[in-house]
Amino acid sequence: MDGTNVAAYGPAYNVNPSWRVAGTGDFNGDGKSDILWQNTSGAIAIWQMDGTNVAAFGPIYNTDPSWFPKGIGDFNGDGKPDILWRNVSGATAIWEMDGTNVAAFGPIYGTDPSWHTGGTGDFNGDGMSDILWYMVK
Repeated sequence: MDGTNVAAYGPAYNVNPSWRVAGTGDFNGDGKSDILWQNTSGAIAIWQMDGTNVAAFGPIYNTDPSWFPKGIGDFNGDGKPDILWRNVSGATAIWEMDGTNVAAFGPIYGTDPSWHTGGTGDFNGDGMSDILWYMVK
């Protein structure tokens, strides 16, 4: 995109419908957004992008299908995107990433399932991502 105008179209990729885009972030640190995918089986994969082309296909992690990526952000302040996870039970966890590799799996927090994640961002200006929560009544 160039502002609100389409500057170029990329190639079309045929993706099995069991995969869905779960988020984007610059996982490999090249200044270009990469694509985080999740399969209905729970598997996670990262496409490292070079503009509109897939430059590399990162490792596939097999996860429990009851967990879903809910946001990408730098939660530990290391300058690298991390992955916010939410379980259907309401539990929440963070994968601290080092590029396309999981460096650490943070603690699992029990969260009331009536609270939902609305996004991530550095709301308090401390250089680390925060989680926007909202409750559905």
